[in-house]
Amino acid sequence: MRPLTATDILTVSERDLHPIDRALTMLAAACPEMDMDHLAMLSIGRRDGLLLDLRELTLGRRMRLFGKCPGCKRYLELEIFTEDIRSKALDSEAAMREDGLDVSFRLPNSFDLSAASRLSDLASAKRLLIERCIKSISRDGEQISLEDLDEGEIGRVASRMGELDPQADVLIEMTCPDCNHVWTSIFDISAFFWKEIQAEARRILLEVHTLAWAYGWSENEILSMSASRRWSYIDMVVK
Repeated sequence: MRPLTATDILTVSERDLHPIDRALTMLAAACPEMDMDHLAMLSIGRRDGLLLDLRELTLGRRMRLFGKCPGCKRYLELEIFTEDIRSKALDSEAAMREDGLDVSFRLPNSFDLSAASRLSDLASAKRLLIERCIKSISRDGEQISLEDLDEGEIGRVASRMGELDPQADVLIEMTCPDCNHVWTSIFDISAFFWKEIQAEARRILLEVHTLAWAYGWSENEILSMSASRRWSYIDMVVK
C-alpha cells in the first residue's frame, strides 16, 4: 500500500460511485498489487482496517469528527486518532456453538453488502446477508437449513458476526460539555474518508488553478510536484 497521490485523489474523487465501490476504488488506487475482486472478498472489517491505514498514510493519524448533541442540539467537534479505533484483524472463517446449534460461517464482504443493498426491506437484507455467509448449520449433530432457524437464532448469528468483526462496526462515544449528555455514534471510515477525499480534491484543484494562472504551468507539471513544493510556490504567489 502507498499513500494516495494528488493525481490519485483527483481521479478517484471525480467518479460517481456507489458507497461500497468508493471504498474499493480508494483501496485499488493505493494497492495496485490487489485487484478489485480480491479487495471485495475481504471481510468488511479487514477492508475498513486497510482504509484506516490508507487514511493515515495519506492524511495522517489525526481525525476531526463533528456531531450534534441529541440533548441540547449543540454542534460538537471531537479529535481522535486512527489507533483509537483500530481493531485487530480476525480470520474470516468462524463458527457459533450454542445450545446444540452449530453454525459455520464466514464474515460478510463487499460482495455481500452489495447484494443486500439492493433490497429495500431491512429484514430481508439482513437475512440475505446471513444466508450468503453461512456455510453449514446443524442442530444436535443433524444438518438443517437457514429456514429451520427462528428469528432469535438468526439474530444471535448476526450478533456473533458483529462480535468477530469489530472493525466493521466502530462506535464513538461522545459527551456534550454543556449538558453532559452521553451518546454513541457509528463511525464509517469509508464515508468519512470519502468526504475528506472530496475536500482534498477541491483544495488541490484550487492549487492547480492558482499556479497555472501565476506561472502558466500545466496540470501535470503542477501535480508532479510534492505538496510542500506546491504550497511554497502558492505562498510566494499570495505574498
